[in-house]
Amino acid sequence: MRATRVNEASAVSENHEAVFRVYLFESGTDAPGGSADTFDLVGADILQAIDWAQRKASPSGTYSIALRRGPETSAELDWLVGCDGNDAGVPALAPVMRRMLQRRDSRVRLAEFDHFHG
Repeated sequence: MRATRVNEASAVSENHEAVFRVYLFESGTDAPGGSADTFDLVGADILQAIDWAQRKASPSGTYSIALRRGPETSAELDWLVGCDGNDAGVPALAPVMRRMLQRRDSRVRLAEFDHFHG
């Protein structure tokens, strides 16, 4: 991870209706990928999206969340939590995939007000 100080006025636009693309994988024991159910969440922030994904993922499954840019049919994705669990052949993603597997047993704890009710 790297943190760099920036000028807060450098943003040229803001979007208050983010769309989160959530992947729920039916994972194997050692791999976070497999078949996936995919959903777009609108009207949530990232904490609510994490809450929703954790509640919907099966006990043996994993999840990942991306910020979706562009239309549904030709989306660009910015990965926020995890990655495409089926990209197992990419060595640089090994630490990300390991964390995806570890989250099955160690869920992110959120306050009640951050639960997604949509």
